[in-house]
Amino acid sequence: MLFRSRRCEVTGRADDAGRKALDLPLQDKASGPIDAHVIAVQRPTGTSDIEVALDLAQAKVRFDEIAWRKPAGKPAKTGFVLKLDRADLTSLESLKANADDLDLIGRITFNKDTDVQTLELTRLKVGSSDVRVGVSRRQQGGYTVGVAGDRLDLRPLFADDDDPQPKKKGPALGEI
Repeated sequence: MLFRSRRCEVTGRADDAGRKALDLPLQDKASGPIDAHVIAVQRPTGTSDIEVALDLAQAKVRFDEIAWRKPAGKPAKTGFVLKLDRADLTSLESLKANADDLDLIGRITFNKDTDVQTLELTRLKVGSSDVRVGVSRRQQGGYTVGVAGDRLDLRPLFADDDDPQPKKKGPALGEI
């Protein structure tokens, strides 16, 4: 039986309890309300796209992996497109995140077990860092990581939780 593409559009706000009830990933990264706009399209071929736009302004957000924290009340937005083949997540495309102290563009691909296969951040400006990052899963295990750019400040990754983020720019990559 053939069918045309199906489209579903949802706009709403999810608080901590709502995100927990939906069993959404990355729940430990944010607290507080998040406004969302989601458009899902399912094609007759079995592929689907789920476009997600999130307004994080009222949420407290913490991504230690990139040494970025945002208090509630400070503007920030993120968006991405989830690509699925049947029910299998194959990639996260058009990843963008913007805040006063964050500018991120990238994509992630997944293997059949939904483990990260590759991560490409073509732009990562956070704090005083301004880099591009590539991560690839190695066949024999582990990952290959590449970082290039004008400036990489690792100090926030080693700071205590209570330490404020450094305001001074670190050395340029060419100076290290």
